[in-house]
Amino acid sequence: MTGSVGKLDGFIKASAVLVGYPQSALALTGVGSDYLTLCEERVGTAILAEFLEAIAKAVEKPRDASVAIEKILDDHKLGPVGRNIIQLWYLGGWSAMPGDWRETYRNGAADEDMIPSALAYKQGLVWKTLKTHPMGAKAPGFGSWALNPPGETE
Repeated sequence: MTGSVGKLDGFIKASAVLVGYPQSALALTGVGSDYLTLCEERVGTAILAEFLEAIAKAVEKPRDASVAIEKILDDHKLGPVGRNIIQLWYLGGWSAMPGDWRETYRNGAADEDMIPSALAYKQGLVWKTLKTHPMGAKAPGFGSWALNPPGETE
């Protein structure tokens, strides 16, 4: 993957595998580029590239993909990266990498819990998954509390 578009595409593809949403849904959130930049800053470009390559390789054989992805998420080096990417897409927040991970792989690099932007909170997949809206960020409309969520019946 060369260039920022290639990197972003790879990041979106890997993220789609991790979160279970189509690439198009992730791209439409408008936060993919910000998330890629954040991940590069927090885990390092080389480690992120290694993670994305591992995910890409895992999905080459769809029959074995779930086992391969589980191994990646259990890996001492790559697992925390994957778990943070999942959290980032669903909750719109970043958790500091574990202390032992930072000491081993990013000694001296700054990292802390954070919400990267108001848009990240609004675009969190948790809202789509729960078929609701982000509280205090997107108005549901007057009286909408009296209506069943989309797809629900009385």
